[in-house]
Amino acid sequence: MIQSLLLILSNQQAMAAGAHSGDGIPTVVFWQAANLLVIFVALYFVVGKKAVGFFSSKKTEFLSSAEKSKKIREEAERKVKEIQDRLAKLESTSAESVQRAQAESADLKKQLINEAQNLATRIKTEAAEAARTEVLRAQRELHKDVALESIKMAQEVLKKDTTQADQQKLQDQFSNQIEGVKI
Repeated sequence: MIQSLLLILSNQQAMAAGAHSGDGIPTVVFWQAANLLVIFVALYFVVGKKAVGFFSSKKTEFLSSAEKSKKIREEAERKVKEIQDRLAKLESTSAESVQRAQAESADLKKQLINEAQNLATRIKTEAAEAARTEVLRAQRELHKDVALESIKMAQEVLKKDTTQADQQKLQDQFSNQIEGVKI
């Protein structure tokens, strides 16, 4: 087939060299058109079925790539819309969130102040109780010291100013009082 194509082409060139007439379209143009037609027909038979398969597979690949890119674009647009919605929601609720945080901090501040006041009151109460206890202890110590000192002074006075008869009289009175208590 290729040999016949080459033979036709060589004949066409030889004819084209001397075939120029003065009227209308030169015959060379007809022969060149015929040559192109033969070349295209030969190309179609040699490469045509493979080319059709190649271009149909490329078309299929292109369409699948286009479909994938369309899906990716739609997914990206959906995500952008979702992010924009979330951002709008955050912007619309930001003032509310700030107010809620301020209210919570005010409540926490009040709670801390109340706890501090309760603690201060408890510390004051405990300090007052401790002071009262110390005063009572000091009073007991003082009474004890005063009583001991009074006993010492009374003993000294009794030793100096008391006679044997006075001592006998005191002992008898003491014994009578003790017997009265026992009954």
